[in-house]
Amino acid sequence: MFTIIHCYTHMKTTTGVLLAMACVFSASAQIGSGWREENYREMLNPEIKDKLYAIQPVPQIYHSIGCSYTNADGVQTFSLLNKNSNRIEIRVYNDYKQGQHQFAGDVRIFPPLNDECLMQIFGNTTHATLFMLRGWSDNGGSLKHYGEDTLATNAFTDWVHVNVINDRDNHITQVYINGALKGQWADTDDSRNYFKYGCYGTMRTGHAEVQWKNVKFFVK
Repeated sequence: MFTIIHCYTHMKTTTGVLLAMACVFSASAQIGSGWREENYREMLNPEIKDKLYAIQPVPQIYHSIGCSYTNADGVQTFSLLNKNSNRIEIRVYNDYKQGQHQFAGDVRIFPPLNDECLMQIFGNTTHATLFMLRGWSDNGGSLKHYGEDTLATNAFTDWVHVNVINDRDNHITQVYINGALKGQWADTDDSRNYFKYGCYGTMRTGHAEVQWKNVKFFVK
């Protein structure tokens, strides 16, 4: 059972190495030490014909004329089905303005997805979004910060482990792909921030599908 809270209009390596990697990128694989895992309230946000809905608690299955969501054995599938929707994502209630906050999870994108947002740190006085992980169709499927800094290639159909750290104490945001630091940006904004993940963007390909699993949140 779920309820709609409100809506509003808006605009090859060896086997041993592979086993070692599997241990490093486990379900709770945060980067660094001293982190405390947190479980936050979440909300599903589907957008249907320019109306954004807020559904709590997040259901196991949701389907509309423009988007769908399923959670099957911990694999969350977010799909945009046509131009009736440009969003199906989860809003995390981890609102903060200080401290250190980390998002960790495994993401998988599928062709023909192109130019869709996969994860955001929402809140920035200049750009609205402080950090945006997007999926693109070039280079066998790529992950980028906005549409600029390439973080991973050949990502179509493969699970990619992602860590995003927003350190408000030291004013930096970092992204790690499969345990390796791929980008770092200055963060001097004083906005209220929170995490979002799923699939969000104007439909360009007729269909877009994103999967997340092992999503965890950590704080210091």
